[in-house]
Amino acid sequence: MAGIANTLTLTSFDKYHNEIFSGGNTVSASMVAGLTSVTPTVQDLQNGNYSITYNATKSALYTLTIKEGAPVAVNVNNSPFEVTVTPAALAPAHCTASGSGLTTATAGVFANATVTAKDQYDNLITGGGATCEVSVVSAGGVSVQAFCTDFHNGTYGVGYNATVAGAYVLQILLDQTPIDHGSTWSPLVSPAATNAEQCTWTGSGLHQLTAGAPGEIVVTAFDRFGNARERGGDFFYANVSSASSNEALTVTDNNNGTYVMSFTKTNATAYTVAVWLGTEDQNIGPSPVTVQVVPGSPSAAHSIALAQKDDLSSARVNEANFFSVQTRDEYDNNVTHGDASMTVDMIGPGSYHANVTDQKNGKYTVDFITFVTGRYVMHVKLDAKDIADSPFKIDIYTDPAWIFTGQGIAVISLGCAVAAGAGMWAYFAHCHKSRTPEGFDPIPATA
Repeated sequence: MAGIANTLTLTSFDKYHNEIFSGGNTVSASMVAGLTSVTPTVQDLQNGNYSITYNATKSALYTLTIKEGAPVAVNVNNSPFEVTVTPAALAPAHCTASGSGLTTATAGVFANATVTAKDQYDNLITGGGATCEVSVVSAGGVSVQAFCTDFHNGTYGVGYNATVAGAYVLQILLDQTPIDHGSTWSPLVSPAATNAEQCTWTGSGLHQLTAGAPGEIVVTAFDRFGNARERGGDFFYANVSSASSNEALTVTDNNNGTYVMSFTKTNATAYTVAVWLGTEDQNIGPSPVTVQVVPGSPSAAHSIALAQKDDLSSARVNEANFFSVQTRDEYDNNVTHGDASMTVDMIGPGSYHANVTDQKNGKYTVDFITFVTGRYVMHVKLDAKDIADSPFKIDIYTDPAWIFTGQGIAVISLGCAVAAGAGMWAYFAHCHKSRTPEGFDPIPATA
């Protein structure tokens, strides 16, 4: 029997069949069943007898080989021997159960499972005789009638019939002991057909989203009695639309009564999200809903100076110069809040002063003044990274110079000023003349 030590005694004789009463011979033993091998122990009793002990835990038909002699070992009389190792006693903790009835069932339909009896070494037991009990209890503590049948071949049939949808706890006992190391199972009994009005939804896709962030909607299906369906197979449809777009969403059936649809929008605007059940062609209970997509975090690579690169090519020494920076997220949505880390740094032949003012609406005003003429390199950085087109090369002049872009500029007055407003990017003016800019060419940037 598996797990029980067995001992046999080898008695030695000479070639004339006289029994030998002294030890010292070389005796070896091996035991094999397919890929399983057992190494018996051999003890010289010093009286012509040799004790051979083996303990096999796998039930099988083994070949036991005993040899004597050295340096050439030969089989002893009648070796090899056939040894049958049978399973040990039933061990409920090692017994297992299988079948769909352990995990799923349908209301009103018998659910089934099979118990396989094993010993403590996981050998299959081929006979019956154990007492078998089955307990099936709902989450509310209601027991369901269940049965267990002994097939007298080492297996037991388990069945139950639940009429209320929901989660249950199932336990199987052999000889009054829980099987499978005390395991319990949680079968789900499925309900009636899905009803659109009873369905619910949750998820980030039903609330405010950040541009580029995934929005997810999880629909939970219920029948008309309010039982959660807890299995798949329904056909839900969904779309997300705005004033300029309409996107049908892919619906993923989780096969547990929930359905997932996700989407990612990069344009900051309002969207309408709708979900409906195809079999009824009806919106689910709470559908549709409006979702607002807002800009993401400021991105240096997408943020821009509200002055074209060439317009930041020159300026006048000892004069205050201004331009604005519009922060944008990675999808080029204008950021509408402040508190970003915006810095300005200039490298050139002389000293300078630069300041950044947070307008708290996603824009930042940069003012700077230089005190020595020559070529400067200006780095405008967001979170220590250059914004789009930065760094800028700026030539600082002492001679009067007009530098302008944009539309709507009519007259630039005397004085050192830089203005920015609707319809224009930015401009720098010298302190000596007042006239319209028409016909004036901007001072070309120096390479």
